[in-house]
Amino acid sequence: MPRYHGRVQVEIIGEEADAVLNPPRFRPLPNSPVFALDTQETEEKLKLIGAIQIGLAVGYEDMPVAIPIRKDVLPRHLGILGTTGGGKSTTVSRLIYATQQQGIATIVFDTEGEYTQIMEPTQDPKMITNLKKHRMEPMGVGNVGLYHLIGRETTNPDYQDNKDFSLEYSNLSPYAVIEILGMNEAQQERF
Repeated sequence: MPRYHGRVQVEIIGEEADAVLNPPRFRPLPNSPVFALDTQETEEKLKLIGAIQIGLAVGYEDMPVAIPIRKDVLPRHLGILGTTGGGKSTTVSRLIYATQQQGIATIVFDTEGEYTQIMEPTQDPKMITNLKKHRMEPMGVGNVGLYHLIGRETTNPDYQDNKDFSLEYSNLSPYAVIEILGMNEAQQERF
């Protein structure tokens, strides 16, 4: 026995036979051997195979994590949550790039202006070192159009596909104006 020990809680979800997962019939006996899955088996069990690569599996530097292009996996509306410095912006940038490579149009409402330079390769030395470690080169996302409100400055004024936009009152549906302004019934009739 090793000089160290640990405690692990394991839940047996089934027994695989001929690529079919059957409910467990018996509990393992004490001191039954435990075998770690190899990279290919881990990839298959975790279902990491798909068209859009979003990163690498923790503990497996050569195992890409990818998701398939399906509505139940990548819905039309998506939120990425995490702590400051946790990689949210990097994940979003990678998703934008990957979906574009698959021919999927992506619209990002960037109220902070942090994605207005997504078309340019990173200059961050830490990011460049990390990319090289995984045999990747820094690159920007192509085919990006930036739109910013008239009267507001953009954080990337030198970008060639930079357009002003506004919602003109004369082009708004009266029903949209009623909803936007939250008019009561009397105000709606008068309007």
